[in-house]
Amino acid sequence: MADQLTRLAPEERLDQLTREAAQSIAAAVSHGTPNLTTEIDEALGDYLQDNQARADLIRRTMAGENALRAVLDELINDIATKQAEQELQREDRAYAMSLAERRAEAAWEEFQLQQRLRAA
Repeated sequence: MADQLTRLAPEERLDQLTREAAQSIAAAVSHGTPNLTTEIDEALGDYLQDNQARADLIRRTMAGENALRAVLDELINDIATKQAEQELQREDRAYAMSLAERRAEAAWEEFQLQQRLRAA
């Protein structure tokens, strides 16, 4: 996919993939997709184990912020970043394989051309 288009710098591509994954995760969670909801629930449970984090969440909520939403967005972004990193690695491997295949094809074509020239 990425080699069909102009390849973005790795950081730009990671940002793009992270945004796309975060949007997909948020939509899936809001629709109640069980696996993602469970993953967010577990991440939130881990987050709430931290006394300081809980105190900050309470303080921000009492100050009128939608602090829980901000925490959930952060957790979703963390999960999305991990997914994006994995996707970027897959793309890089596919690009490297594609590049190696193109080089092999070019070498084979060069070899065949040399054989035809010698035979002529």
